[in-house]
Amino acid sequence: MTTAIAPVTEEEFFARYGPKDRVELVDGEVVPKYGADGPLSPTSNAHGRIVVKLVLRLGVYVERHALGEIYTDPACFIISEQPKRIRCPDVAFLSSARAPAVIHPGEFLRLAPDLAAEVISPSEPRAYTDRKIQHYLDAGVRLVWRIDMRRRDVTAYAPDGTTTHLAESDTLDGGDVVPGFAISVAELFAGVAAD
Repeated sequence: MTTAIAPVTEEEFFARYGPKDRVELVDGEVVPKYGADGPLSPTSNAHGRIVVKLVLRLGVYVERHALGEIYTDPACFIISEQPKRIRCPDVAFLSSARAPAVIHPGEFLRLAPDLAAEVISPSEPRAYTDRKIQHYLDAGVRLVWRIDMRRRDVTAYAPDGTTTHLAESDTLDGGDVVPGFAISVAELFAGVAAD
């Protein structure tokens, strides 16, 4: 006989887990950030290099044009109250109109970012990432970037169901979410060996 496990509340989640635990809260269930069956592997140096490159380029652009704020994992967003979903994108952007002027230590933002970017490691299951991207879109994220290290491409998702696939020869842009921002896909993967 199996016993049902009660959903974890937001209060229990914050009392038990911290940034080092690398977990998110999805529909009342604590899930490791990199897979439903447990952490698949620590993030690699290649993953970190791509994240930092994107943060630097996007961050400088956003600050120079006073467009808003940039956040990186382990910064988490409560993107849905019912069902409770707490997600921690690798890179996130909040526009000036939506970003809080002050953030208090220990406080999580109760809103979805305008842009969420996830750098997908080769060991990360596609179904896991697809679910996460759908959660972002359902929560109102206006643009999601799926940066795939194995395929060395980027897919941009919009809430209307539009997807744009970009190869290394293409340029990734911020559309109307981060107007004027652009970076070549090749630059994102520069210095990262192909598998």
